[in-house]
Amino acid sequence: MIEDAWDCCAVLNDTIRDYPELEDLQLTPSKWKQLYDIRTMLKPFGDYTEYVSQHQPSVHMVTSLYLKLESTLKGITQRQGEYTQFDIDIVNAVKKGLVKFNKYYKYIQGNDIYYIVAILDL
Repeated sequence: MIEDAWDCCAVLNDTIRDYPELEDLQLTPSKWKQLYDIRTMLKPFGDYTEYVSQHQPSVHMVTSLYLKLESTLKGITQRQGEYTQFDIDIVNAVKKGLVKFNKYYKYIQGNDIYYIVAILDL
């Protein structure tokens, strides 16, 4: 849905110009930027969800996905790379998400069975 709104930005703005009663729905440039940041932030999650939905990932692959997602979340919270200009509200939301992510990830790290299964699953 965000992708569709982004792709139709000009059309949405034209529609609001043609129908002044919709002016309260007009997104400001800063809101469009925030929407773009959210789209960028969610893309890796969409990619991984699509991959998992289309394939039967092994335990080894799931571990790899966790590492990639952790890297993405940390990159956002530290405003690195493509995330340097991210809105502070998005960064703060991702920080809270990272806390939740770490709860599950630490559980995996604290159990040798995941490592044993990952090795046996190769």
